Amino acid sequence: MAKETVGHGKWAQPGVPHRGWRCVDYYDTFERLGEGQYETCEMCETVTIRFIHVMEHDEYSDRLECGCVCAEHMEQDKTAPQRREKTMRGRASRRAKFADRKGWKTSARGNPYIKVDGYHIVIAKKFAGYKIGITPPFSEDARWGSRQYATVEAAKLGAFTALEYMKEQTP
Repeated sequence: MAKETVGHGKWAQPGVPHRGWRCVDYYDTFERLGEGQYETCEMCETVTIRFIHVMEHDEYSDRLECGCVCAEHMEQDKTAPQRREKTMRGRASRRAKFADRKGWKTSARGNPYIKVDGYHIVIAKKFAGYKIGITPPFSEDARWGSRQYATVEAAKLGAFTALEYMKEQTP
């Protein structure tokens, strides 16, 4: 990853605070926008980034989606952005391996399925694509996502994201 350069983009614009920002969210563009999709850091406006730190400041009306190095400068904290980046990289690694994970089987109807941490995940052919159904532990009702995927592999990546989301929502 290239280093963001303080002095470019919004760093050089008057009225844009340089310090006192806080991170209110962070995400991997591959999960939100699709594989191979990158963004440009909105603070330095020079570096292409995959892992986004969403920054907010009380004296600035817009949120900025920034890279790790700019986030470090904006927060005046080197460890928090690096910790977030490490979390995102770990999740990205687990997501990349999910489609090839041991345990995927094929149902009698020809649908790929797997059981992970008590969740039963099925990929079903629907119309011109594939949909994801997840049954939480101790439940008999599958929750079907509204998104349709072009390939089984894309649906498996989507299933990882849906599974992680469901785990976060379960107390």
